Amino acid sequence: MRNLAKILNALNERPRNFSDLKKETGLANGVIQHHADNSERIVREKDVLMLRSECDNCPLKGLCREKCMLNVLADEKKKFIVEKFNECSQASISRQLDVSRATVHYHVEKLREAGVIENEAVRPEVKSVLQP
Repeated sequence: MRNLAKILNALNERPRNFSDLKKETGLANGVIQHHADNSERIVREKDVLMLRSECDNCPLKGLCREKCMLNVLADEKKKFIVEKFNECSQASISRQLDVSRATVHYHVEKLREAGVIENEAVRPEVKSVLQP
């Protein structure tokens, strides 16, 4: 029960992938996998885990099941990018995150490959929007 408590405490902060959870809890992958597979309070998609209650409060609600958004939620930069796409350009997002445009572009490409976003031409910069 202590191991499950460690996992739930870590997931209470935000969704995590297995390696982050392993580092933060000190538990082996097999222990984490066992609890992920057997606890009704944990949602698992690929290697990302989150609390079931997170789905209800998710800003991307409704897209999870269709677009496998749990992987996006596990990465704070991608989550921020998705949340800001309807209102900001990539250059603006890079300034807000205090990262290079290349970093934002990398995350945009990964989101595009996953089918989460598509680009719309907006001059003078390209602005990306969330897929319906």
